[in-house]
Amino acid sequence: MDDKLVVTVSDAVKLLSISRPTLYRYIKKDPTFPKAIHLTEKKVVFRVEALKKWLASKEGVPCI
Repeated sequence: MDDKLVVTVSDAVKLLSISRPTLYRYIKKDPTFPKAIHLTEKKVVFRVEALKKWLASKEGVPCI
């Protein structure tokens, strides 16, 4: 995935090692989570670099 600029929802959950419901929960409730890019009505992608930066920002943050 390092050579891709954007990834699908399926690839995003793999990259972040989270479930699909957790991804949607972050999208809905975490204002710092990277914004989705809607290519079509059904096709959504995320910028890989934005996901990696968001993940790095979570280092050292205690889990709730």
